[in-house]
Formats: sequence, C-alpha cells, structure tokens
Amino acid sequence: MWQQRLADLLEEYPDAADELRDWVQRLRADLPEPQQTWVHTYIARDHARQYNAPHGSITITNHPDATPT
Repeated sequence: MWQQRLADLLEEYPDAADELRDWVQRLRADLPEPQQTWVHTYIARDHARQYNAPHGSITITNHPDATPT
C-alpha cells in the first residue's frame, strides 16, 4: 500500500524523487541489521503456475489453448 502511495506522490510531485530516494536510504540504514535485507522464496508444485513481482508489478495474459512447456 505504501509503495503505491509513494508512487502517487511522485506522480504528483516528480521533483521530489531525489529527496524521497534519500529518505528511503536513510530509513533502510536505520533498520536493525536483520531487517535491511529481504529474501523471497517461492515454490510451485504439481503443474502450478506462479507469478511473482515482489518489488514491482506484473501483467499476466493466460492463453487457455496454449500447450504448457
């Protein structure tokens, strides 16, 4: 939710990009060491399809007649 709100802020005030980037870097540096790094683990099984975009967005177009590879 915060990522979207900050993106909206930058859309409205694009000149704030450098200041916001500096603020994010300071905020990360102030976090305890274990919280400064994130690891994402994804496991898909049994013919499952999995789509992940932890730090961005993704557009999915499924073609039901397509043969899985």
